[in-house]
Amino acid sequence: MDIAKDKYDAGCEADEFHSYMAIYKTAHDICSEQRSIINEGADLILSSIFCALPLLQEVRLSFCEVLEDDDCLLTSDMIIKEEFYKHHLQVVSSAIQSARSVGVAIHTVSLLHFELPYYHSWEQPNLGPLSESLRQLLRNIKVLRLLGVSDSVMELLSHCAFDLHQLDMCG
Repeated sequence: MDIAKDKYDAGCEADEFHSYMAIYKTAHDICSEQRSIINEGADLILSSIFCALPLLQEVRLSFCEVLEDDDCLLTSDMIIKEEFYKHHLQVVSSAIQSARSVGVAIHTVSLLHFELPYYHSWEQPNLGPLSESLRQLLRNIKVLRLLGVSDSVMELLSHCAFDLHQLDMCG
């Protein structure tokens, strides 16, 4: 909305930017889809998949931006990354714990392109819940692989106590 307002304030023609209703409909549709995934328990499918793979040893989490569609009205800075990441870390952590309960020996987690949003020096973000979700995910993990993670993620990891045997860092 801010981008559309800025263009309007700058005197751009109305056909040069998306209308409020187009932006609202896009955001509403995405939120509705995400809510239905949570309400219908679709996240629980991951636990079933992990349990059905008895030789599974490594889980890779790739946090690549997926909003690359030119027609998409949302930008990556519109996602509340702390909540987005916290939710996905909890889902994967739960799936790993379920798989372990049936004998699947997952011992390696890879975090790819995991970045926290930029904060100004005067902001005090509450990263405690995200830190706890990360701690739960990495509990009983022996190998942690990091590729393209931000400095803020490294800082977050430095506050967690892990029983790692190996740490691989790339990029």
